Amino acid sequence: MPQLATKHPLFRDVTFNGLDNDNKKSKKRASVSVRLNFDDDDVIYVATLKNKPEIVGFKDPDTGFLVAADLETDLSLEGDTQEKNVRFEFQKRVFEFLKQKCDEKLAENAALSGGEKGFNQKEVRKRFKFLLEDKVEILTDLNKQIGLLASRPLPSFNEYVAFADEKPNYTITTTLPYTRPVYSDYSKEDYQKVDSFLDVFCDEYSKHALAWYFGAALHNKNVYDQHVSKALLVIGKSGIGKSTLINSLANAVITSPFYRIHTSFDDHFEMRDKHSTASIPRKRLTIYSEAEFRGQTVQEKNP
Repeated sequence: MPQLATKHPLFRDVTFNGLDNDNKKSKKRASVSVRLNFDDDDVIYVATLKNKPEIVGFKDPDTGFLVAADLETDLSLEGDTQEKNVRFEFQKRVFEFLKQKCDEKLAENAALSGGEKGFNQKEVRKRFKFLLEDKVEILTDLNKQIGLLASRPLPSFNEYVAFADEKPNYTITTTLPYTRPVYSDYSKEDYQKVDSFLDVFCDEYSKHALAWYFGAALHNKNVYDQHVSKALLVIGKSGIGKSTLINSLANAVITSPFYRIHTSFDDHFEMRDKHSTASIPRKRLTIYSEAEFRGQTVQEKNP
């Protein structure tokens, strides 16, 4: 399994310039700069999008999780929301770090004794407040630094799941919203609820097959593992609830960060195509809505 790197801070420090000049008569105002971590390769990930360097992922120092846009899906689309969310999350941490350092600088200046020379506390506080609220100068400087960062492709992530009570050593963006089921106490009523749902779609054999396959996914088994080595094929007439069943189970059990839905199996597994498998989504579970084999659409045939 891929290894989760040790956490590193996103920022080296904040530099303050011209604090002594910050008064009503000075033309050159005080400036600040949040200095990014240029030293570690596994903290900030940058890619060129629309001819512009963008942060597409970073390690959260608080959680150790990766905050990332999913390059396998929407990132190339116009107005992608995931990339904007990553940018927003990174900027939020920039300004949290900056506010902390500004507060420390003001406290340090206020603690100076009468004989020590400091800066104009009132004017610098006002300047800090403007920079934190206006954001333009800080973000302009930030974008310049992002342009200097070496392109660092995102590592594979969410290939394996982790339960809410686990701290994994592989790269994920979040955990499952529940603890490992083996450690949980379930009542007879809980089992009845599950059966009442599955009974709408499945006979007893199919229920066991679903439990086995989703169990293998939750145990982080690879599809080529000797105990798996199979794809789960759901066959039935149109409109009987095949997608409803699988998508509902995936959403509740695997959860959206760890699975992907693709429209066609054959987009990745065309016969005599040696390259299409390179684009297979690298998530814990991939669901294909339709499939053809040897050029024939799979349909249920009635006798």
